Amino acid sequence: MAINGVAAGDVGSYYCEVTNSCSATVPTVTVNLNLLTTTAITTDLPVPTISLCEGEDYNLNIGVQGDNLTYEWYKGGVLVSDGGVYSNATTANLTLTGVTATESDSYFVIVRGTCGDVTSASATIDVKQPVVFTTQPASQTVCSGSNHTFFVAVSGDVLATQWQVKDGFGVFNDILGETNLNYTTGTAGTYRCMVTTTDCGGPYYSAEVTLTVNPVTAITTQPVTPQNVCVNDNVSFTVVATGVGLTYQWYKNDALNPVAGATNATLNLTNVAVANAGSYFSIVTGTCGIPVTSTVSVLSIDVAPIISVHPQTKAVCAADNTNLSVST
Repeated sequence: MAINGVAAGDVGSYYCEVTNSCSATVPTVTVNLNLLTTTAITTDLPVPTISLCEGEDYNLNIGVQGDNLTYEWYKGGVLVSDGGVYSNATTANLTLTGVTATESDSYFVIVRGTCGDVTSASATIDVKQPVVFTTQPASQTVCSGSNHTFFVAVSGDVLATQWQVKDGFGVFNDILGETNLNYTTGTAGTYRCMVTTTDCGGPYYSAEVTLTVNPVTAITTQPVTPQNVCVNDNVSFTVVATGVGLTYQWYKNDALNPVAGATNATLNLTNVAVANAGSYFSIVTGTCGIPVTSTVSVLSIDVAPIISVHPQTKAVCAADNTNLSVST
């Protein structure tokens, strides 16, 4: 007996009776006809991209009907086997543990059964990388009126960047419009860069950096002028300056005549002589700005009188006139 196109209605038990000329009937043994299931996918892999964060776990599952099924999982067309992040590679459930960027690819499974083979849809896994600051900003010192540019370099799946500044209460606040990897400013303060991502946590923050702004060198108090003293007196000239890294040099009469050892804010002259008379000024040099010259203070030396001719002793009569004189 031949059964063509076996269907569910053909399932059952069968036997054959054999009869000969002797009118004897002999039955065969009874056999069963079972209908095997055609291999078919009942639950396919997801088609939309599966976004994962580095280090996450994920299971690729497929539902299949059929008999004597075997599974072959493929990544980018290459057969997957157990090992590394993969396990259960010969089952309906491929497990990925602790994924990395390397696992970003397309996946599908071929299911083989007694009644045919089927191939699943292709599922795409995209492993997002965490944000890493590959270049951090650095603290800097500038002079008043100058700017500095802070810069960061970032790897990973970055959505947006935002520079922030710390306020007087120690709280960081967004700087309006500063959403690039670099930020230029001339204002003293503490800054950082905030990075946000579409996935994988965050926000992430760069190192906190400080911009120090030093004042330009300036003289706020000039030396007193003029000054008149006597020989052997002591006299001093003082300038008051603001700035950073200040140095001083006093001069007499012109910039070609520095006063030896006069490198402080105050110039002290002791036991002055006539030769000390002259015009004194200081040049103040600092880290920021050009050297600044003070006003000139004129020193005049008054000398004690010297009598060259003394008065002479005289004898005169009463009621006479006489002169007593000296010469200097």
